[in-house]
Amino acid sequence: MKKLTSLIVFLVFLGCEKAPNNDLFKTTDGEYASRMGNFVAKFPEKPFHYIARKRNPEHIDTYLEFHSIETNFENKGIYIVEYSDLNEESLKNNTSREHKDSMLMHVNLTLQELDFVIDYFEDDKLQGHDAVFFQFKPVGNRKRFNLKDRVEGKAILRKNRLYYVYYIGEINRRAKQFIKSFRFTN
Repeated sequence: MKKLTSLIVFLVFLGCEKAPNNDLFKTTDGEYASRMGNFVAKFPEKPFHYIARKRNPEHIDTYLEFHSIETNFENKGIYIVEYSDLNEESLKNNTSREHKDSMLMHVNLTLQELDFVIDYFEDDKLQGHDAVFFQFKPVGNRKRFNLKDRVEGKAILRKNRLYYVYYIGEINRRAKQFIKSFRFTN
């Protein structure tokens, strides 16, 4: 888990900036909501919101924004919600199945770098929006040193925004509550 935490901290400082302080707030139910992301989730403690900007390969003079809202609770697991806005053109040219396959492929490529492979996935819906539920298991060094680490979560496409909600660590009741609690606010 320390290696994973170090990697995430490194990536955050590499090219990210903190989001405005007023974006995240605690709800009366004890969950955390994002004004910019239009969602609520049951993070175990106040998360941090980082924004990374990357040059758009299709339009050199524009940038793509990637948002990551995360917390590392008690050094036992990482709770993450990520989102970014997709190009309108790609939305028009792809079917629902292609979008779901693309969501799963993106998660798979990201987690392979952390020594996880896909264990299970199924199509899902969240508030009427296309989603994919997924689980990953450890391989290689991760399997040798962190037998209980898993990744569980879902990817959701809402209008032109793609969300990833997942937990990395030993799957427990709190992790499952976090994933299940995620919902849109408007």
